[in-house]
Amino acid sequence: LPDSTRLLMQQQRAHARSGVSGTGVSWLLQQRGDLRLVTHGGNVNNLQVGTFVLVPDERLAVLVLSSSRGGHEAGRALVDAVLEDLGHPTPPPLPEVAAPDGVVGSYDGGAWQQQITLVDGRLHSQMVLPPDAKPELLALFAAPPTELVAVGVDQLATAARPWDVIGDIGRAADGRVAWLRWGMRVFPRVEGEQA
Repeated sequence: LPDSTRLLMQQQRAHARSGVSGTGVSWLLQQRGDLRLVTHGGNVNNLQVGTFVLVPDERLAVLVLSSSRGGHEAGRALVDAVLEDLGHPTPPPLPEVAAPDGVVGSYDGGAWQQQITLVDGRLHSQMVLPPDAKPELLALFAAPPTELVAVGVDQLATAARPWDVIGDIGRAADGRVAWLRWGMRVFPRVEGEQA
């Protein structure tokens, strides 16, 4: 591709409220303070995980490939460390707000559900596989619930990365929660589970 086309693909074509700030053509765009990140990762069965981040202003690319369940977290930690070494510290936490009304419940992701619960006044998220899932699949994706914080109007971050909006909720015209966008995927609320 000519440079002009390659660079045009990295320009924002759509805005996003969570996971990324927007999308280009096959690229996910993020902001870290004043720094623009152009990213795209990958995941095969939660074992082969890739993190790829371009930092155009620094003329830098970071690629992390792993073959373990912790690969996603390792990739993010390495990118954070590289950016901090370049003088771009971890952003401050976003201000925490009250948990969105009606967010507790299950959301249909097709092959799994994303479940939001309230435990001791704190929100948690967990991927739930169908009860008839094969044991090897359950072993690959089993994980404890992730603690969440509400950081904006109907926006969620993990307690471990409170500067990074990872999910948001959409509401029907009557105000009820209709869907959850989590990790760039949209999950409709499971019928009859409005909290």
